[in-house]
Amino acid sequence: MKDEYRQKLNIYDYILTEFNNFIKEAPILGYDDNHRILMYLNIKYFMMALLKRQYQISDSVNLNVRVPFCDKELIELLYNVPYEYKCKDNIEKKLLRDAFIEELPNDIINRKKSPYPKSNSVKYDEMVKNLLIKTLEDESSILNKIFNKDKIYELIYMEEEI
Repeated sequence: MKDEYRQKLNIYDYILTEFNNFIKEAPILGYDDNHRILMYLNIKYFMMALLKRQYQISDSVNLNVRVPFCDKELIELLYNVPYEYKCKDNIEKKLLRDAFIEELPNDIINRKKSPYPKSNSVKYDEMVKNLLIKTLEDESSILNKIFNKDKIYELIYMEEEI
């Protein structure tokens, strides 16, 4: 953002205040606090966004999608399980893997966790970048008023170098 908007909006203080309010509302039990806070953050914000997107996409094609690991009762149960049980031997989702060890083949039990639902499409990334560049090239775009165009270009091209 341009300095004038950054100062007017005071985004850093806003984020800090929101984060502190979030921490106060997170149900923690006095142990394993950091993991519980992260889990609560994931449930409250990220998971809700993913579920909403999943619902909108599946509903647009009349598809009824089930997400069994997002069941409210299951989440409530697992929220209270200490982290060391859920990630035993530094293996993510170890408790879940152990629960189904008799029912699933080893290649499924031992496969790396994949994010849901996440697009790793290079084509999609390029489309978004090109749209952003096109918008920035339009001098009447509101983006040019609010954002530092040079900084945006730096971000776009920095990612390509990585």
